[in-house]
Amino acid sequence: MSLVQPVATLQRAFEICHSAGHQWHHEQGKVDPLQAEPGLRAPYAMTRCVGLRSNCTSCTSDRIQWYAHSGEVVNRYRYADGYCHKKSSVDDEPAPTKLEWRQRLVVTLFDEEAPAPRQRKRA
Repeated sequence: MSLVQPVATLQRAFEICHSAGHQWHHEQGKVDPLQAEPGLRAPYAMTRCVGLRSNCTSCTSDRIQWYAHSGEVVNRYRYADGYCHKKSSVDDEPAPTKLEWRQRLVVTLFDEEAPAPRQRKRA
């Protein structure tokens, strides 16, 4: 799957994946740990493992799930540029929560401001 898509399409996909989760398409076959690209490789201590590759059909993220004989599973991800929240200094805003991503999505769906989250009543 190509990582090159129109910015508006990717931004919408990022909002959907952040708020509702990825839509994984599982590729056929296994990934050889020695052939995996940097950033997606199996953990060093995980010997004799097998990888299964998946791609998000929405935002183009890649995932390899590394399976050990013990049943342990370790995920490795590669995200499209702009998907991850990057802080340039310690004073920057924290990454948006799942609810905040959902509110951004709602704004684009209804072309109006999302309602403010309701406060819980304290007993």
